[in-house]
Amino acid sequence: ARPYRFLDETSVGNGYVRLRALALLPVILVVLFAVVLGFETGGYGAEEDRDTRDMAWDYRSTVYQSTAFHKYFRAAYWPSYLELEVNEEVYDEVVVAAADRPVVLAAMPATAACQRVVEVPCLAAKPAHRDESVVGALNLGTDAGIWAVGNGRAFQRIAEGVNVGLLSDGVASVPNAYADAANLSSYKSTRLAELQEMRTRSAAAVLSTAVAAANGLACASDATGATCAWDQTQWDAWATLAFSDLATTNCSSAVDVCSQTAAALAQAAAEEDTVGNVAVRVVTGAWAASNVHLKDVVSANGGLPTVVTVANANGAGVLSAAANGAAAYDPMTDVAFGEGTAYVPPASVATIVATAASSVAAGAPLVGYARPPDFAARYYGLRGGASVGGARADLRRSFETSKTWRTRQSYLAPFFDIGLWPWEGQCADTGFNATIARDEGVYLNDFPAFNARGAVPSVAVEIFGDAKRVPAYDSACDFDAADADAGAADVTCSVSVLVGVEISVAATPAAGETLGAWRLVDVAGVYDDAAAVTTASTTTLIAAFIGSETDAVAAFGSGTTREIYVSMRDAGAPEKFRATPLGTPSKMYLSIGLFLAALFTAPVHPYLMFAYVKFNVALREGKPPPFWQAMRKFRGW
Repeated sequence: ARPYRFLDETSVGNGYVRLRALALLPVILVVLFAVVLGFETGGYGAEEDRDTRDMAWDYRSTVYQSTAFHKYFRAAYWPSYLELEVNEEVYDEVVVAAADRPVVLAAMPATAACQRVVEVPCLAAKPAHRDESVVGALNLGTDAGIWAVGNGRAFQRIAEGVNVGLLSDGVASVPNAYADAANLSSYKSTRLAELQEMRTRSAAAVLSTAVAAANGLACASDATGATCAWDQTQWDAWATLAFSDLATTNCSSAVDVCSQTAAALAQAAAEEDTVGNVAVRVVTGAWAASNVHLKDVVSANGGLPTVVTVANANGAGVLSAAANGAAAYDPMTDVAFGEGTAYVPPASVATIVATAASSVAAGAPLVGYARPPDFAARYYGLRGGASVGGARADLRRSFETSKTWRTRQSYLAPFFDIGLWPWEGQCADTGFNATIARDEGVYLNDFPAFNARGAVPSVAVEIFGDAKRVPAYDSACDFDAADADAGAADVTCSVSVLVGVEISVAATPAAGETLGAWRLVDVAGVYDDAAAVTTASTTTLIAAFIGSETDAVAAFGSGTTREIYVSMRDAGAPEKFRATPLGTPSKMYLSIGLFLAALFTAPVHPYLMFAYVKFNVALREGKPPPFWQAMRKFRGW
């Protein structure tokens, strides 16, 4: 029998397979050494909350006691009134808002599908004759007049903000929109659809076959109401024949009731008793009926349009009609508020909002410092609480969280964050999670020009009625290095332009405010710190500039429009910071031990491969073993 030989393998490959663990051992030790050393001395390991040691000093914990005041930031964030036309905003601006306060939800179809058709005298002044884009909605416009609004009624406004309402004399007070037949036909180019409606309503009484033929007004499709391609002369002839008959004829007219409802809700949301206590949301678009958060509420109330008070009961994330809210309101079919007309009374809509403020509790109401300090700020909320350069920022709520650890609900941490030997996993209720409000695109028109020698160019910032100014540029010109009489071309300047405004606010007690107030803590400009360039540009330059004063003035001229970001954060919110290296002695000793172990184990594998595996394989194959020239027994080969 063959004598036993250590690692007597039939091939070198088999030897590698048998000794693969020894090959991997130093690699594993080196990786462990790097991980331990990185956690203890590197930045990434000390930045986040990872183990029980953090609990002794880390005030970033997200337990309720540490974040109670920061929650007021979210409560004060909601504006009292907001119009939404984006599907993705519904959850944040309706569902989440309803966890903090009752929401009066107006779900509207597209404008074209929100026209209530009523019967009015054909020649009367109609709401359709108004230009809503200029004078506003019918019920709260800026113009004065009397208009027929259907159901034999008329609506009157004496002046902007002074509504008489529905008149009691029917349509007797409504003026004619057309003085005579010539005036009527003159509107062919601007009110053709209305004239076609009048033509079909008067056809049977006025345009008999004989009369039509005699006046050149024959239209084969009169009975169907199809459009007749008449020229101006034919319309003039028709108006002369039909004018007296139209004075006693009714025609259909479409009135936009959704714009009236939205205007009434906006006014109601600004009332002293409701502002800051109710979130009125007008959601417009056919998609509102199928939105996952709205479809059940909309369906239960007969589809679009509808106005209903909703709540997010116990913050569960599901909207439901509030038990104590006003009855759902449908402006397309309403016969109570507007008495069967197409007029939407602002006072009746205000009742819906007032009822929500007084009788409906939010799903998870918060109490404390939840109101900004003045009326305007309460109406806009923290979302619209800042304006820069005259442009009001739309500060969208978002979360700022740890890079490698999420504290949001339903987040499943990866294995690396759950815990990695020799560290324990992250403690419960720890981590970094702060609510901030940010607008990535605020356009500043007529941005001030750079000026190195005069008054510092600045941009006006207003927060909660508190007016501040931030420099438009962060610059430094080296006048000391230039001669005493040096001109602008001989002075070197470095200039960075304003790219953002950082605002900090804080909740604080205030006299006369039961719920406290919010105050401005700090406002600071953020300037571009990109790599410096040396070329001048008047419109596209956003990087830091280095060059002569002359070129700097040319590069940052007047009359430009710049896009900046505006960010608002709670000064009392948990802060994110990078901790100092941990350097725990025991872990440092462990890392040294791992490194030494790697050094000692690294040569074992190659030694065994040469001294045993390859030696035995060579003997099996009748070949001289490795290093045979140095062996006495093989001397003379």
